[in-house]
Amino acid sequence: MERLFNLDLFQKEPSTEVYSGSFQLNNQPVLTTFIASEGEDRESLQSRIYDRMRWMVNSLSRTLVYVTDELLETKNESWLNAGEGPMDTVGFQRGIRLEEVFLHADNSMELVYHAGAIFWGHQVVVRVHPDQTYDYATLEG
Repeated sequence: MERLFNLDLFQKEPSTEVYSGSFQLNNQPVLTTFIASEGEDRESLQSRIYDRMRWMVNSLSRTLVYVTDELLETKNESWLNAGEGPMDTVGFQRGIRLEEVFLHADNSMELVYHAGAIFWGHQVVVRVHPDQTYDYATLEG
């Protein structure tokens, strides 16, 4: 996994501490942005990226359950198309996919999911605290 998140594979934006790129997950590109903290050396940033991205990949199923717990009821109460019956857990989870990952300088993360037609083109955003607990899952866009 380390080779997927090697800083040499990401573009550093000039005059900033922001690195951007992408990686493949289930044959789909996932845009990725890493932000170094002020004065953070490259080795420390690389180590922090490995740790957080390893957690993210290992927590994909748990995160999907969290998103489902937070937003499936919202889908079924407020976002059904005319004539559409309630969506079940399996359909909901199959209908969203990870699209972007932001790792902030304070070690918090935002995971952005493409929700397709489930939420009429809106994205699902999951905020993760630095201690790897979930803050919220919400709709944006």
